[in-house]
Amino acid sequence: MIMSYCLPVSSIDTPAYGPGFAPPHNSLDRFRDKAVRTFINNSFKKILNELDDYRLEMGVSLINSWENLFSKPDILIYLTTEPFEYKPAE
Repeated sequence: MIMSYCLPVSSIDTPAYGPGFAPPHNSLDRFRDKAVRTFINNSFKKILNELDDYRLEMGVSLINSWENLFSKPDILIYLTTEPFEYKPAE
């Protein structure tokens, strides 16, 4: 898998993928990001369930969530550059 855009995997330091939010700085931001992540996972639930049905038939591990799509490839080539990186919070 080749990623030429921001890896949509959540962490405590990254905003929810999609809307273009700044990194979270407080509990309200983290709540916002959790709500967006829940919405995204629910939006992809039907597709992921169908994909998991095929994966179950093939005897491979299930995906279960949107973010797990990006942890399953054998290799991930992540193309980024410093201008795309967030500056550390001061």
